[in-house]
Amino acid sequence: MAQGRFASLLGRDYPKAEKFLQENDSQFRKLASFGIVPEEAMAIVFPELIRYSDISNSLEVLALQVMYVQFGTQYSDFSVGPLQMKPSFAERLESEPGLTSHWVGQGVGPDQDRDKFNSSSGRERRLERLTRLDGQLTYLTVFFKWMDQRYRSQTWASREEKIRFYATAYNSGYWLAEDRIRKLMRQSYFKTSSMSNTAYNYGDIAIDYYRRLIYQRQQNDKKSFGSIK
Repeated sequence: MAQGRFASLLGRDYPKAEKFLQENDSQFRKLASFGIVPEEAMAIVFPELIRYSDISNSLEVLALQVMYVQFGTQYSDFSVGPLQMKPSFAERLESEPGLTSHWVGQGVGPDQDRDKFNSSSGRERRLERLTRLDGQLTYLTVFFKWMDQRYRSQTWASREEKIRFYATAYNSGYWLAEDRIRKLMRQSYFKTSSMSNTAYNYGDIAIDYYRRLIYQRQQNDKKSFGSIK
């Protein structure tokens, strides 16, 4: 696979993130049934996977989980799971109008009982969804659908511009105004760990990995074509 510039810059967490996506490729492929290009989804969440740590997620976040279930996001709002989604992010997506169909069978969404939405039992179920990859992929699907709906009249200069915009919105807040997201697209604010002193451009990492995925797909297509001949 073509070596992007971040593969050497980000150390051992980069191949760990790449391995996670390879091992869960089939789950990301399912997103195609919702009109989402799997490679785009993988690229957008890839920087979060670099920052994700199984140890910190299971130990350090435990107390925060208890606080969230009991008192809500005003007391505890933290990144959960491999795709590093916050409860506040999930709550916003569940409340977005026009996306009810994507929550069918999930017991969530804008038409649910608001008392249950804000209850400790509702928060506990939300947290349970956020700790599963399939649950996080449901939220990711709704994120894509919301972005596609909001920016349906947008003309993108290229596919990579769209991916960079979506990636920045995913990391910084999809509800932000467009001009704010575009400003953040040009900034380097993303740190791959709490101990790091170096900040990167989130979109740069996403695009770098997207190009690696496309290169890999092209190479696989060549091999398949060669075997047919």
